[in-house]
Amino acid sequence: MVVIGHGGSAARDLEFGVRAALGGMEPFWCDAAERFGLVLLAPLTDRGWGNIGNSILFSAISRATRECHIDPDRIYLTGHSMGGHLAWRSGMNFADRWGAVSPMSGGYDYVADRQVENLANVAGYATWGAHEPFGIGQANRSIRSWMESHAVPWVHEECAGGHEIFPECVPRVAEFFMGHPRNLYRGSIHARGGGPLRFDTADAHPEWSRSHTWRPGRPIPAGSFHWLRLEPLPPGTPADEAVQEVVAVLRDDNTIELASVNARRMRIHLHPRMLDLTRPLPRRSTGPSCFAGESSPIWP
Repeated sequence: MVVIGHGGSAARDLEFGVRAALGGMEPFWCDAAERFGLVLLAPLTDRGWGNIGNSILFSAISRATRECHIDPDRIYLTGHSMGGHLAWRSGMNFADRWGAVSPMSGGYDYVADRQVENLANVAGYATWGAHEPFGIGQANRSIRSWMESHAVPWVHEECAGGHEIFPECVPRVAEFFMGHPRNLYRGSIHARGGGPLRFDTADAHPEWSRSHTWRPGRPIPAGSFHWLRLEPLPPGTPADEAVQEVVAVLRDDNTIELASVNARRMRIHLHPRMLDLTRPLPRRSTGPSCFAGESSPIWP
């Protein structure tokens, strides 16, 4: 299933959302859907693709997955303009939800604030025009340069034109999607995050006719990176320690190698595709040692 996030802004009505959702899907994706056997899902929003938009997005995916019997390892996300921003952010915050993402003519400078590092956890195919407004072209070139220098195997395609969906790219993106099913047991993870690591507050906008309240007890977690889950840092954490970073690698000797900065707590979800769970799992520390010995998995 390919999920298509439409463009626009957070201050449009639902009528605009319908036009934008159909306009981003029908002229571009229907032929690819027939060719590759894809289900297309084009949710619409009059509240942008922020926190409320995330709720709309995942609710739509949940319903479509049940009704259309979608393979959860073959769900892909694309979008243009505001939908392109959505694809970038969702790749950073929800990498374990997607087989791959494809932001089109969207994005900001994610290199300066290092959010780009989390994009190493998901496959991606980015497109943009040579003459984009709002600095989008330069932002995409900066991301491309960073990924190339850090051997992150994304595809980047700069096209002749401006702020648009490039029809010639869509079949290539669809073919890329088909070659990248989700892999929850990938051999390495780079996780970086700060704050509460969840979305639980409704957005607000001065042009909206009413305000919204988030349902208590129903947050959208944003601390999971495939088999690694970061836990929020405790209240009062100094500002210079408020962003935690973990690099985790599955080794051939049945161990997981972890390198961390500022991380206090984390969870590792084990699976037989990752390690031989019939053997004890050694735990060693190369820094200040809190524990040394062997540990067996704790099953629910």
